[in-house]
Amino acid sequence: MFIDIAEADLQIWFEDKSRKQTIVDYIVNHDELNTLPKWERQGIQESERVRLWGLDNAKKVFDRLSYAKHISGNRSIADKGHTQLRPDLILISEDANYILVELKTRKETERQAVQELLAYSAAMKMQLPFTNEFMFVVVAVHWDTLLKFSVQSLIMDGKNVLPLVLESNQSGGYQLRILQSLFDVKLKVSYDPFYAMVPYTLATTVYFDGGNDLNARKARRLITNYFRRMSFEIAADCRKVRQSGFVLLWRNPLGFSSEIISMTVVTVNQYWEYNEHKPSFLHRHNGLPVNGVKRVQQNTAKLLRDEVYSRPRVKDAMLEELEDVFLSAEAWQAEASLYAQSSFSFDLIERHIDHDVETLIKQTGAIQLFECESGVNLKTLLSNMQDIKSVQIDILSTFGDVSDFLYNKRLCRIFHNINFATFNKLMEDFRRSRLDI
Repeated sequence: MFIDIAEADLQIWFEDKSRKQTIVDYIVNHDELNTLPKWERQGIQESERVRLWGLDNAKKVFDRLSYAKHISGNRSIADKGHTQLRPDLILISEDANYILVELKTRKETERQAVQELLAYSAAMKMQLPFTNEFMFVVVAVHWDTLLKFSVQSLIMDGKNVLPLVLESNQSGGYQLRILQSLFDVKLKVSYDPFYAMVPYTLATTVYFDGGNDLNARKARRLITNYFRRMSFEIAADCRKVRQSGFVLLWRNPLGFSSEIISMTVVTVNQYWEYNEHKPSFLHRHNGLPVNGVKRVQQNTAKLLRDEVYSRPRVKDAMLEELEDVFLSAEAWQAEASLYAQSSFSFDLIERHIDHDVETLIKQTGAIQLFECESGVNLKTLLSNMQDIKSVQIDILSTFGDVSDFLYNKRLCRIFHNINFATFNKLMEDFRRSRLDI
């Protein structure tokens, strides 16, 4: 039931309950945080796995809130006189987690809630650099659109957040309700994986030169361990941001003298339909979306196209047809300029490259430099691998839609030592599954 309460009164109520360690007693639907045990989650959809991850983090906040000690209420935490740094409540758990509680009762102030929490946690982290991870509790009467998406962004980023709605109960007192809808994020998008997925590869060559075999074997082991660690870290990053694709560790033996070892990251390019390598028979969606950012972006793209076509035309009939060709190409380029092509696969590799490890591997004297290479799309990658013939795939680590596809086939999201024919068949089947959406 909607209530009208001053923020100062809510502050007093919360401080009283936090000192008594009874805040959780007023959360009426805390049982919704009881999800599947982790050992029973094998084979569930990736989207559901992410939802459970957010609920798990909220459960961590709830459990620690039960025994958290009250530290302060509306007191400045600034060390240089910034009086505006005043968290509504600060508690500390038995596990040394600081729990920051933000209380909002008025519509015009609720949009500041997440901004304030992040500012408070940053200020405290700078003063207490070795403290445990922060936890957030957001309590609001009016959960407007901006506040919902702001808190949902924290949840999607893996933060420990407990979103609560303040209500009145039947006896006229206060109660709290977990806003469970913030944990539900369902994305269904149709795309052609062969042309929408973009690969980027980090590779090096190991040389087996006579008496240098011992160093070569050491280099191969170090490279394999390095790439394996990177692959799992990259896949974890992609699951957090709800990307789809896979990381591939594969080798190409060049006879008995050398071997190329590669790690390829493949992710979805959001604007693949505007890629210059997309076949002409795959048409872009012409209808404007009913609403959302896509409509805004397409409206702007249409204006750019109209500007090109509104220019004065030549009056020479012989040149008119040629001008139409040039105008069409220029209009397409103007429109495509708003749909930048993704470099996410490259960004992931750059983020996780460890130059110290690479230097250690180079010191074996058995490898060339580590080199990066961009690919056109998944179709080209598969074609190139098929031409190599001797490809050996050590690890296939999937995420997002690819993981969901494998779960539907009752397969694990991670493969070890699979042959290229099996991998290629999986990608072809995955493509068909996406085009059917």
